[in-house]
Amino acid sequence: MLDAASYFYAVLAVAMIGVRPVIGLIYDTYGAKYVIIPSFIFFAIGLFLLGNAENAALLLTSAAFIGVGYGTLTTSFQSLCIQATSPQRTGYATATYFTLFDAGIAIGSYVLGIVAVSVDYSAIYVLSAVLMIVMLVLYLLLFVRQKNKIEA
Repeated sequence: MLDAASYFYAVLAVAMIGVRPVIGLIYDTYGAKYVIIPSFIFFAIGLFLLGNAENAALLLTSAAFIGVGYGTLTTSFQSLCIQATSPQRTGYATATYFTLFDAGIAIGSYVLGIVAVSVDYSAIYVLSAVLMIVMLVLYLLLFVRQKNKIEA
């Protein structure tokens, strides 16, 4: 499995890049939720598989799922930020998105690093998968609430 670990990021990158043209069409045709909801699920599945990977095939499969989930979530949320603002403020929206994105990665890495001292990395990946599901639920709740506000 150690030999396959060197291919993990290559598979992740191919999945991230390979899925984007199809995801772009789905996003433009059907809307953000048809991309974001499955992306959360793919990301969670990938993290769960990574936390339970006992062979090379499972490790590389997890990389593909994580690549699809991560690659589509980041671009979809950036698109939502830009669409939510006026054309004159898209630069501010993009800067704010990436500032908060980077802060989230930094804070998450720090917190999960502290947790990793007490548990093994498998548990961290499974915990991260659970957090992705929690974030999906929050997205659904906020999306429904936002939709109800618009219709009222």
